[in-house]
Amino acid sequence: MIRADLHVHSCLNLRLPKLPFFFDSVQSEGQILQRCRQDNIRILAITSHDSLDGYYNACKLMKSKTYNVMLVPGIEVSTADGHVLAYNVTRSIPKQESASKTVQLIHAQGGFAVPAHPYHPKSVGNLTKTVSFDAIEAYNAFVRRRECTQALNTAQLLGLPITAGSDAHEVNEIGRTTMLFPDNVKTLADVFSCIRQKRYKIDYHTTRLYNFLPRWLAQNISIQVTHR
Repeated sequence: MIRADLHVHSCLNLRLPKLPFFFDSVQSEGQILQRCRQDNIRILAITSHDSLDGYYNACKLMKSKTYNVMLVPGIEVSTADGHVLAYNVTRSIPKQESASKTVQLIHAQGGFAVPAHPYHPKSVGNLTKTVSFDAIEAYNAFVRRRECTQALNTAQLLGLPITAGSDAHEVNEIGRTTMLFPDNVKTLADVFSCIRQKRYKIDYHTTRLYNFLPRWLAQNISIQVTHR
């Protein structure tokens, strides 16, 4: 089967708002692609916060170097209600709209809308039953297992498919939780067809606590990533 990580963050020099000594992510697109090569991850979504730059930067790198990976366009949109993953979109989605409005904007681009870690604090869990999401992120390596169980139960109650991802912000986190698709998946359309038809398996592991350390170290070793 084909391994897919549909929730990965690249470094856009974004600091955590309440913890200014921490970067949100400390991995470049090049490091992400290299890690995918090492771990045989062949489908990847770089879902930077409120930006498609991670996806487009990775596309540029793939023109100059061969990686056996299919890139899924993605953004983690900061809505007024919590975070929503927008897949298969080509234009940025305005932030701080309601979750419902955000999903409408994603669908207007022919995109695929998924609530990120819906039962994590300040997420959209209370709206999963009223907003027209296409699937629910039920397995996220960064959040508590009981929150994943809640999301899975909601998906089953609503009859919705699920997605899974590492929510990686550092290279050692990539691939901690992945989706497994059939070997005949060749295109983006195939990926979302499999999700809608629930033709996937999940390989779920939580992220180790010590993987948070590199975010603090990044402040002290001055990681610089140039985006062109």
